Amino acid sequence: MEEAKRMGVRRLLADVTPADQAANADLLGWYHRHGFMLSQETAAAPTWQRLQRGL
Repeated sequence: MEEAKRMGVRRLLADVTPADQAANADLLGWYHRHGFMLSQETAAAPTWQRLQRGL
C-alpha cells in the first residue's frame, strides 16, 4: 500500500471470488482489518464481492 501511495494511487480495489473465499475462509476479514470496505461498484461477476480502500 505504501508503494501505491508513492505512485500516486488514490484507491485500491479488490474483487473476491467464491473460490478465493473457499481457499481462505478469513480473506474478507483480512481485507476489513486492512481498511477495505464493500464497494458500491459492481464486481466483475455477480457472485464476486468488490472491496475498496482509499489511500
